[in-house]
Amino acid sequence: MRRAAGAVATAVVLLTACAPAQEVPAEEEVAELLDSAYVARTEPEELCDLASSAESCRASLEDAPPAPEEVPTLHCSDVVEEADVEARAVRVSGVARDGSDYDATLLVIATPEGARFVDPVYWSAADLSSEDVADLSC
Repeated sequence: MRRAAGAVATAVVLLTACAPAQEVPAEEEVAELLDSAYVARTEPEELCDLASSAESCRASLEDAPPAPEEVPTLHCSDVVEEADVEARAVRVSGVARDGSDYDATLLVIATPEGARFVDPVYWSAADLSSEDVADLSC
């Protein structure tokens, strides 16, 4: 079972609490990061390099169905505050390998290493409960 949204929020806080303040990643930077996630989708180590926590990424991959073959579509993004940390919420969709549709909202945060997904497994992202994130509509 996928980890709860609370665990995602906790990870964001723990990963950014001691880091110097960073600017929220720009939408263009996020689009590049999503392209990188698509390219790396079948290479767990490469995909998890795009995560703020490789450990959480590996746990997500264990629960995720096989990666889709089609490129995800980035619909929109907006700056949100999740657990007192500013992030960019990104809405993506696509077609899963089994032919079903997926629609996910991902969080991207600034880290000392650059922009990173909280969870780069875009085809099987955890539900996010924050009101700001849940209301992201395009």
